Amino acid sequence: MVEITKTASERLQELTQNPDYAGKALLLAVKRGPAGRQNTARFVDKSVRTAEHISLEAPFPVFIEAASRELLEHASLSYAANGTSGSFRIESALTENADPTFSALKTAIENQINPQVRSFGGFVALLEVKDETAYIHYGASCPGCSPNVPPTIKRKLAHQLSSAVPAVSRVVDTSESAGGTNPYFRA
Repeated sequence: MVEITKTASERLQELTQNPDYAGKALLLAVKRGPAGRQNTARFVDKSVRTAEHISLEAPFPVFIEAASRELLEHASLSYAANGTSGSFRIESALTENADPTFSALKTAIENQINPQVRSFGGFVALLEVKDETAYIHYGASCPGCSPNVPPTIKRKLAHQLSSAVPAVSRVVDTSESAGGTNPYFRA
Protein backbone atom coordinates (compact mmCIF):
# COMPACT_ATOMS: atom_id res chain seq x y z
CA MET A 1 0.00 0.00 0.00
CA VAL A 2 1.04 3.66 0.04
CA GLU A 3 4.07 4.42 2.17
CA ILE A 4 3.82 7.68 4.10
CA THR A 5 7.20 9.41 4.33
CA LYS A 6 8.48 10.93 7.56
CA THR A 7 7.89 14.52 6.34
CA ALA A 8 4.34 13.69 5.23
CA SER A 9 3.61 11.96 8.53
CA GLU A 10 4.92 14.97 10.48
CA ARG A 11 2.77 17.35 8.42
CA LEU A 12 -0.31 15.13 8.87
CA GLN A 13 0.35 15.15 12.63
CA GLU A 14 0.46 18.98 12.55
CA LEU A 15 -2.87 19.06 10.71
CA THR A 16 -4.58 17.12 13.51
CA GLN A 17 -3.96 20.18 15.72
CA ASN A 18 -5.23 22.71 13.16
CA PRO A 19 -8.95 23.56 13.62
CA ASP A 20 -9.23 24.47 9.91
CA TYR A 21 -8.75 20.78 9.10
CA ALA A 22 -11.20 19.38 11.65
CA GLY A 23 -13.62 17.11 9.83
CA LYS A 24 -11.29 16.84 6.81
CA ALA A 25 -9.47 13.91 5.26
CA LEU A 26 -6.78 13.62 2.61
CA LEU A 27 -8.06 11.72 -0.44
CA LEU A 28 -5.52 10.04 -2.74
CA ALA A 29 -6.50 9.04 -6.26
CA VAL A 30 -5.16 8.39 -9.73
CA LYS A 31 -7.08 9.89 -12.64
CA ARG A 32 -6.60 9.69 -16.39
CA GLY A 33 -6.22 12.95 -18.22
CA PRO A 34 -4.78 14.28 -21.48
CA ALA A 35 -1.30 14.24 -19.96
CA GLY A 36 -1.60 10.61 -18.83
CA ARG A 37 -2.02 9.40 -15.28
CA GLN A 38 -2.40 12.15 -12.74
CA ASN A 39 -1.90 11.45 -9.06
CA THR A 40 -4.02 13.68 -6.85
CA ALA A 41 -3.93 14.36 -3.13
CA ARG A 42 -6.72 16.69 -2.03
CA PHE A 43 -8.59 17.52 1.12
CA VAL A 44 -12.23 16.46 1.33
CA ASP A 45 -14.87 16.38 4.01
CA LYS A 46 -14.49 13.18 6.09
CA SER A 47 -18.13 12.39 5.50
CA VAL A 48 -17.43 11.58 1.81
CA ARG A 49 -15.79 8.32 2.90
CA THR A 50 -17.66 5.45 1.34
CA ALA A 51 -17.21 1.72 1.11
CA GLU A 52 -15.18 2.42 -2.02
CA HIS A 53 -12.53 4.30 -0.05
CA ILE A 54 -9.68 2.51 1.67
CA SER A 55 -8.44 4.06 4.90
CA LEU A 56 -4.71 4.28 5.60
CA GLU A 57 -3.17 4.25 9.03
CA ALA A 58 -1.93 7.78 9.54
CA PRO A 59 -2.05 10.48 12.20
CA PHE A 60 -4.63 12.31 10.05
CA PRO A 61 -7.42 10.56 8.08
CA VAL A 62 -6.12 9.47 4.67
CA PHE A 63 -8.39 7.68 2.18
CA ILE A 64 -7.60 6.04 -1.15
CA GLU A 65 -10.23 5.66 -3.85
CA ALA A 66 -10.68 1.92 -4.28
CA ALA A 67 -10.33 2.23 -8.06
CA SER A 68 -6.86 3.73 -7.52
CA ARG A 69 -5.63 1.08 -5.10
CA GLU A 70 -3.76 -1.02 -7.64
CA LEU A 71 -2.16 2.02 -9.27
CA LEU A 72 -0.96 3.28 -5.87
CA GLU A 73 0.28 -0.12 -4.67
CA HIS A 74 3.98 0.86 -4.60
CA ALA A 75 3.60 4.61 -4.16
CA SER A 76 4.68 6.95 -1.42
CA LEU A 77 3.06 10.08 -0.03
CA SER A 78 5.53 12.88 0.59
CA TYR A 79 5.24 16.50 1.63
CA ALA A 80 7.23 19.35 0.13
CA ALA A 81 7.30 22.58 2.12
CA ASN A 82 7.36 25.81 0.16
CA GLY A 83 7.85 28.76 2.48
CA THR A 84 4.77 29.04 4.68
CA SER A 85 2.81 26.51 2.62
CA GLY A 86 3.50 23.23 0.88
CA SER A 87 1.89 20.33 -0.88
CA PHE A 88 1.45 16.60 -0.59
CA ARG A 89 2.76 14.58 -3.50
CA ILE A 90 2.18 11.01 -4.55
CA GLU A 91 5.27 9.46 -6.04
CA SER A 92 4.77 6.16 -7.77
CA ALA A 93 7.51 3.55 -7.84
CA LEU A 94 5.82 1.97 -10.85
CA THR A 95 6.10 4.45 -13.66
CA GLU A 96 4.33 4.21 -16.96
CA ASN A 97 7.73 3.77 -18.61
CA ALA A 98 8.26 0.55 -16.64
CA ASP A 99 5.43 -1.05 -18.64
CA PRO A 100 6.85 -2.28 -21.98
CA THR A 101 3.41 -2.23 -23.64
CA PHE A 102 2.85 1.38 -22.57
CA SER A 103 6.32 2.37 -23.80
CA ALA A 104 5.84 0.63 -27.16
CA LEU A 105 2.44 2.28 -27.68
CA LYS A 106 3.77 5.69 -26.70
CA THR A 107 6.59 5.32 -29.22
CA ALA A 108 4.14 4.23 -31.95
CA ILE A 109 1.90 7.22 -31.21
CA GLU A 110 4.79 9.68 -31.26
CA ASN A 111 6.45 8.26 -34.41
CA GLN A 112 3.53 7.01 -36.53
CA ILE A 113 0.19 8.35 -35.35
CA ASN A 114 0.81 11.94 -34.28
CA PRO A 115 2.55 12.96 -37.53
CA GLN A 116 -0.64 11.90 -39.38
CA VAL A 117 -3.05 13.48 -36.88
CA ARG A 118 -1.10 16.76 -36.88
CA SER A 119 -2.02 17.18 -40.54
CA PHE A 120 -5.53 18.13 -39.41
CA GLY A 121 -4.40 20.05 -36.31
CA GLY A 122 -4.74 17.38 -33.66
CA PHE A 123 -2.82 14.98 -31.47
CA VAL A 124 -3.29 11.67 -29.69
CA ALA A 125 -2.22 11.16 -26.08
CA LEU A 126 -1.85 7.73 -24.51
CA LEU A 127 -3.40 7.78 -21.05
CA GLU A 128 -3.18 4.22 -19.80
CA VAL A 129 -2.87 0.59 -20.81
CA LYS A 130 -4.87 -1.91 -18.82
CA ASP A 131 -5.96 -5.47 -19.62
CA GLU A 132 -4.97 -5.34 -23.31
CA THR A 133 -6.84 -2.03 -23.71
CA ALA A 134 -5.19 1.27 -24.60
CA TYR A 135 -6.98 4.39 -23.37
CA ILE A 136 -6.26 7.37 -25.59
CA HIS A 137 -7.36 10.98 -25.85
CA TYR A 138 -7.75 12.93 -29.08
CA GLY A 139 -6.92 16.59 -28.72
CA ALA A 140 -6.70 19.68 -30.87
CA SER A 141 -3.81 22.09 -31.19
CA CYS A 142 -5.84 25.12 -30.14
CA PRO A 143 -7.67 25.58 -26.84
CA GLY A 144 -11.41 25.23 -27.33
CA CYS A 145 -11.06 23.50 -30.71
CA SER A 146 -12.74 20.15 -30.92
CA PRO A 147 -10.78 17.17 -32.18
CA ASN A 148 -13.54 16.07 -34.57
CA VAL A 149 -11.84 12.94 -35.77
CA PRO A 150 -13.97 11.04 -38.29
CA PRO A 151 -14.83 7.46 -37.23
CA THR A 152 -13.01 6.00 -40.23
CA ILE A 153 -9.77 7.70 -39.16
CA LYS A 154 -10.30 6.56 -35.56
CA ARG A 155 -10.67 2.97 -36.76
CA LYS A 156 -7.56 3.30 -38.93
CA LEU A 157 -5.51 4.71 -36.05
CA ALA A 158 -6.78 1.99 -33.67
CA HIS A 159 -5.80 -0.64 -36.24
CA GLN A 160 -2.33 0.90 -36.60
CA LEU A 161 -1.83 0.85 -32.82
CA SER A 162 -2.98 -2.76 -32.53
CA SER A 163 -0.68 -3.72 -35.42
CA ALA A 164 2.28 -1.88 -33.90
CA VAL A 165 1.75 -3.47 -30.47
CA PRO A 166 -0.08 -6.82 -30.76
CA ALA A 167 -0.50 -7.00 -26.95
CA VAL A 168 -3.24 -4.38 -27.37
CA SER A 169 -6.51 -5.77 -28.66
CA ARG A 170 -8.71 -2.74 -27.99
CA VAL A 171 -8.34 1.05 -28.19
CA VAL A 172 -10.77 3.25 -26.22
CA ASP A 173 -11.21 6.95 -27.01
CA THR A 174 -11.78 8.92 -23.78
CA SER A 175 -12.12 12.32 -25.46
CA GLU A 176 -15.16 14.44 -24.63
CA SER A 177 -16.14 14.25 -28.27
CA ALA A 178 -16.14 10.43 -28.08
CA GLY A 179 -19.74 10.42 -26.91
CA GLY A 180 -20.88 12.43 -29.90
CA THR A 181 -21.04 15.74 -28.05
CA ASN A 182 -18.85 18.74 -28.60
CA PRO A 183 -18.82 21.09 -25.61
CA TYR A 184 -17.08 23.82 -27.60
CA PHE A 185 -19.39 24.08 -30.57
CA ARG A 186 -23.03 25.14 -30.55
CA ALA A 187 -25.03 25.24 -33.76
